[in-house]
Amino acid sequence: MVEGYSVGIDLGTTNSAIAAVTGDEPEIIPNSDGERTTPSVVMIDDNDETVVGQAAANQAVSNPDRTVQHIKRHIGDEDYVVDIGDEEYRPEQISALILTRLLADGESYLGRDVDSAVITVPAYFGDAERQATRSAGEIAGIDVEHVMTEPTAACLAYGLQETAQSDDAESHDKRHVFVYDLGGGTFDATLVEIDLEHNHIEVQNTDGDRQLGGEDWTQRIVDHLADIAQEEGGVDVAGDHEQEQRLYDAAVRAKHDLSNREQTEITVPYLGPDYNLETTLTREEFQDLTEDLLDRTVDNVDELFDRADMGVDDVDEVLLIGGATRMAQVADTVEDYFGTEPLRSVNPDEAVAMGAATQAELMSSGGDTTADDVLPGDEDLLLVDVTPQPIGIELHDGTFAAVVDQDEKVPIEESDDRFTTVMDDQTGVRFPIYQAPPRRPRTTPNSARWSSRASPKRPPANRPSRSTSRSSPTGP
Repeated sequence: MVEGYSVGIDLGTTNSAIAAVTGDEPEIIPNSDGERTTPSVVMIDDNDETVVGQAAANQAVSNPDRTVQHIKRHIGDEDYVVDIGDEEYRPEQISALILTRLLADGESYLGRDVDSAVITVPAYFGDAERQATRSAGEIAGIDVEHVMTEPTAACLAYGLQETAQSDDAESHDKRHVFVYDLGGGTFDATLVEIDLEHNHIEVQNTDGDRQLGGEDWTQRIVDHLADIAQEEGGVDVAGDHEQEQRLYDAAVRAKHDLSNREQTEITVPYLGPDYNLETTLTREEFQDLTEDLLDRTVDNVDELFDRADMGVDDVDEVLLIGGATRMAQVADTVEDYFGTEPLRSVNPDEAVAMGAATQAELMSSGGDTTADDVLPGDEDLLLVDVTPQPIGIELHDGTFAAVVDQDEKVPIEESDDRFTTVMDDQTGVRFPIYQAPPRRPRTTPNSARWSSRASPKRPPANRPSRSTSRSSPTGP
């Protein structure tokens, strides 16, 4: 019986990609349109027929109320649903439709079944988002071997590339790589130690923003165009989904143009009864419109190095990952910050899927590839991750108390005796457990509850209660 493939999937906010190890190295699998990435767009028509990818994106103007984009920004949100017709869809269900399309393209290209997959998530995703991503894969019928962070996958792809390009032992020395990952909807700043001699990739620190990505840059152009339409033609597009989508499509084209040109012409005909929008947007104007967004990424990088055991000068290489890093101002800002030009050799759109495919092959029970087949060292691949956000509990007075700090290596087990009972004869305690960004620790729902029983001897109030928390790479 022929074994099926294990693949790597980069499930992105704007675009997704799938890759597999088909020979000596991973390769991106083109979709049925011949493209190497697939738009993360879903359209469900009146007959409940599903269209995914570019065909769905092409219908976003004519069917805006039945088209779903950027669903990754809501993954893990228990309260978020998409209303299409008379049906409600959770983010996991929409994501599963995208994964189903990727899976079908993969099996068609490979000529064999796909048995399992490694799916990637932003490093700054918490447990709720990671578990929801796993659920999306399971809904799509995928055996999810592992949920892997995007920067780690990118570093694995980087290690493969370094191995392929050089047999020089010095190129395998331990180095510190900073990954600046600006995707369509999320931002990760990650400091990684890579030791190719021993096949070790160890995350040191991570920071980021789950609600900051290239789509925010696009939206600034949309808002700019909407203001022009209002001022010049008296046209208010707010609430008109079709016209808003037309402005969005024009903004995406303009953003891409400005990555390679100093200015771009924007035309949106028939935006109003007697109004055609025609304007020019320069790269400088675009940078002014979005300067604060770029500053937010720099703030995240600053906060990471405030916690790190090393400084900016200790970074050996800088990787730019995510399609949004193609914007000229991003590369310029990163180069100014680190004083070195970021590496251009790693494809920002494909590296994550390639790294995930390698990890999938190494984890697959049917895979014949071992770490020393693809990496220079003679040891098993070791990937070490950290807690992206503090894990803690809600106390009696409503305050948050961290039990596991940010940037702790996982798996980890922590014990804490800071917490006490609050009344006489209390024989047990129950805490809601939260995993949340340190800057806003109460904004995410509790991911679990922890309870324990104290001594049956009816202790007095304020007696210490010892708690133990365990966290693994898949969640608390």
